[in-house]
Amino acid sequence: DSVYGDSFERKGEAVTGIGNNVSLTWDEMDFGTEQRAVLTVEGATDLEKNAISVRMENRNGESLNEMIFFLGDGKKEQSFPIRVTKGETKVTFVFLPGSRFDMYGFRFSKEGETGHEG
Repeated sequence: DSVYGDSFERKGEAVTGIGNNVSLTWDEMDFGTEQRAVLTVEGATDLEKNAISVRMENRNGESLNEMIFFLGDGKKEQSFPIRVTKGETKVTFVFLPGSRFDMYGFRFSKEGETGHEG
């Protein structure tokens, strides 16, 4: 829904050249009653690993912050089991200092399901 920060470029559906302190936000993800999910990120980094903070806050004010580490070696999908907040949730990917990342997409899913994409 929104992109904020100093160092990034929009290329169609992708956000590339993501540097430090860039935030990508989706306002209305709905996790229902789930408290855990699998987050699959399609991206690329030339770093050994790129840290990404995944922040969630639901309409009840409950919040979570999960840290994931995307490993570099070309464009690919990587999956991470994470905790999620129940119900309608704002999800923000925050790229930390030193980031060099290209984001092509993501999805949340339960095992065996296709999930909610962004």
